[in-house]
Formats: sequence, C-alpha cells, structure tokens
Amino acid sequence: MAAFSGVACSFQFAVSDGIYHPLIRLFLNFVHDWRSGDFRNEWRGPGHLDDAIRSDNGRYHDASGGWYDAGDTRKWMTMSTLPVLAFLDIHERLNPRWNHFGDENVTNNDLITEAIWGIRFILKMQDPETGLLFEEVGAGGDARKKPGMTWWYENHSGCLADNSQNHFTDNRINSGDERFIRTTYNPVVQYTNLYILLRSYSTLQRYDTHLAEQCLEASRRIWEYTHPKKPNDPLHDWTSVRAWRLMAGIELLKHQIITEVLLEEMLMDLISNYDEKLGFWHMDTNKTDPYRGILHSAQPLIALGNFLESFPDQNENGRLRNILENTWKSYIIPMISTNPFGIMPYGTFLTEKTKKDKYRQFGKDLFFRFYMPDHSPQNINHGLGGHWTSWSHALALCGNLLKEPGMVTAAWGQLYWLLGGNELNACMVSGIGYNNPMPHSRFLGTRPGGFCVGPRGNGKDKMVVDLQARAEWSSTEYWLTPLSNSLMALAVLLPKEIKEKNKIGYV
Repeated sequence: MAAFSGVACSFQFAVSDGIYHPLIRLFLNFVHDWRSGDFRNEWRGPGHLDDAIRSDNGRYHDASGGWYDAGDTRKWMTMSTLPVLAFLDIHERLNPRWNHFGDENVTNNDLITEAIWGIRFILKMQDPETGLLFEEVGAGGDARKKPGMTWWYENHSGCLADNSQNHFTDNRINSGDERFIRTTYNPVVQYTNLYILLRSYSTLQRYDTHLAEQCLEASRRIWEYTHPKKPNDPLHDWTSVRAWRLMAGIELLKHQIITEVLLEEMLMDLISNYDEKLGFWHMDTNKTDPYRGILHSAQPLIALGNFLESFPDQNENGRLRNILENTWKSYIIPMISTNPFGIMPYGTFLTEKTKKDKYRQFGKDLFFRFYMPDHSPQNINHGLGGHWTSWSHALALCGNLLKEPGMVTAAWGQLYWLLGGNELNACMVSGIGYNNPMPHSRFLGTRPGGFCVGPRGNGKDKMVVDLQARAEWSSTEYWLTPLSNSLMALAVLLPKEIKEKNKIGYV
C-alpha cells in the first residue's frame, strides 16, 4: 500500500482478463522502433549502416540490422535476438493478426515481419567461411579490466567490455569510424541462435520459403562448427550451455539433423548437473556453486519444459516430471516464501562469496540473496529484470505442463513485481503503471514499452531503483531481455480468447 496525504491507499487498477493483452502490441512497437540499420520512422533515421570491422582480421563485414539491445547502440548475440523467440511464441500460442507494418511489404503479419528483421541479422552474423556466429557488435574493448574480473560473470558474457564503441557512426563504409565485431566463439550464442533459426523455419515456410531455407542451411553450418568442439570444450560443462544445447537439440531432431540417441545424450548432460537434495542445478559439472544467472536464470527448467512439450510420449518424461515437481517443492516454494511478494530471490550460495554484503540463511547449509552481491570484484551489480522474467516464463510453462496452479500464480508474481507490485510501487515499463523511472536510454530517449533492467540491491540486500532521474544504467537501462522473456511468459499465461463476461462493462 502507498501513503498519500497521510491516508493508506491503492493506485487505480482495472480488473479484466484482457488487461495484459495490450502489452504485446506495446512491446512489439517498442522493438520495431529500436531497429538498428536501414530503418526510419517519424522521429529517427538509419543508424550503423557501416557496421563493422572484424576483430580477427580487420576486414569489413556487413553487420547492419537487428535491434539495439539496451539504452545504448551495442548488439549482443546472447540476448539481442531474443525478441524473435518472443514473437514466435506469441504468434504460435495466441495468434494476434496485425498488419500495421504492411507498407514495409515483408509479410501481412506484424509479429513475423519484426521477427524476420531479427532473423536476417542473425544470418549476417555468421562467418561465411566457418559457420561460427560472431559474439557481438560494438561492445568495446577491455579497458575496465582489473584483477578478479572476467569476461563471463553469473552466466552473462561481455562483463569486461567498456563503452569505447558505444556511439553512432557516420553510416559510410571504410570511413574510419566503424566499430568492431567480436568474432570470438561463445557456445551460448551458437545454441541460442541455432534454436531461433530452426524454430523459425516452419513459420517462415508460410511467408518466405527462401529465407526459411537460408535459416536451415545456416543452422546446419552452426551445428557443424559447434558439435565437434563439445568433447574438449570446458564451457560445455556449464548448465547454461547444456540447457541451450538441449533446446537446440530438440529442433535439430525435428529437422532430422541429429539422432534420437544424441538428443538423449544432451538431455542426460543437463540432468547430470541437477542436485536432487538442493532441488536445483549447479553452475557446472563441478557442483560447487548453485546455479544463478543475470541471464538464463531459469533456462534449465525452460529446456526440460520444451522437451516435455515437444515429445509428450518420450520414455524419460516421468523422470523429467519428477525433477520439475521436486524443484517446485524443494527449491522454488521455499525460495518464494522468503518474501511477501512471492518473487524468486537471485539465488543460493554455498558460502558468503563477498565481504561487506549481507547474506541470509537458507536451510542448514546454504545462504541466499534477493539481489546480486554489491561488492564483487567484477564491479557489476545488475538489475534483475531478466532473472524474474526468465522465472516467469519457466513457471508458466512448467505450471501449464504439470497442471500446477501454484506455479502459474508464481509466474504472474514475477511479472507483478516488475510492473508495480513492489515496495516502491514503481513500474519498470515506460508508459504504463506508476512511478516509472527515467530510463538510461542515452541515444533514443524514453519510449512507451521500454522495459528497464529492473531493481538491483545494495550491500544490505535492499531494493534499489533510481527514481531520481540519474539515468543509472544498473536499474533503469532499457533491456530487450526482460521484454522478450515477459512475452514468452505471457504467451503461455494469457487466454487466447477473452470471454465477454470477463471484460469491464459486462452486464
């Protein structure tokens, strides 16, 4: 409850089954306006037509297109392409039929038109010689690197990158101000985008058969590059990599690129990192650190849910359901019961990993924090909108599969927290709700539908959101990850048809 003129009160809200449906269009329009490359609308022109120079050989490579991922102009292949999945999920599960972008002459379905914009960017980011997908565009150098800092931190890559290439360019090729494409190998990039391309195939067959075949061929090349690396690549021991590998494997089998035996191996690899006593996964095969993530926070659950949904009669399904039920009862319920909002804390720790930060006891042997540690050597305290929306997606998907209403309720709880049901009554989405923060959106400004990165915590593990218009990136920067995850969750949570009696004004 909020205090107003000394009287406890509640902000206005409507009660209707369709009250969240407009978020789909709001988020779609935001992403549309956040296009990079040869795009113009009433208030902006083309940007970064000259991207970019390869970091390995200095040669020019056309990486224009895609979407700006955040309040800056960088494009990350671990997350900047996630809107494609979101639009596909909404299209397949809810099937809204809009054609506001019809004058672009791409398709007669706005969700697919926008998805194609992202798909074409993925194809541009593939090395024509090896099939590798490059890691990012314009992230910058590693000038901020200090002892104890790494490129990967809490399942998020790019955590050394500075801001040196975060700028607009002159849109002229070989003029000297081009940014860099980081051409390094990142397995999450390979599997995430392999999954996106193959998921797109059947839908694209109805709209653009040539592009569909390009996606299939690009996927084969990604697999041919990535699969031989697995036996000797330590990154393949990571749960996040194994989760996305299973997701890709599901689609690879559907397209008869791999065998059932290999998909079973991918499934067993992911399950092997599960700890039945903990009720959740560990970061990797060493099993010395419970799984957490700025990104992909609930990806293991999402991967198992996708497997169950894709192969409902598979022999392992009983075991998978038992894992999901154990996770719900042994891990999730105790975690969301730690607070009155029912949100998932950031994660558990075997030890108090940082000094000067408050950790809370979780059972006999574990500690937890609601937010990331504030005093890590990595010097990144990231807002957790991506974490809560990943959990919303996972809980919605698995709750639907298990027919567990408590999970569905918890899925909504993660969204309510970000949309204003929090101790600050602050909505993280521009243009709706109350007490919206001014976003860190340095280049394109504030736009309706922009999703801020979300609350972070201080050393005392208390909620922090910049509501003083300081444009603090760590809590207010626009980010496509929570926007995309929210759409994936809403695709499962929202009814496809809304009964008239469940709308405002029914008599």
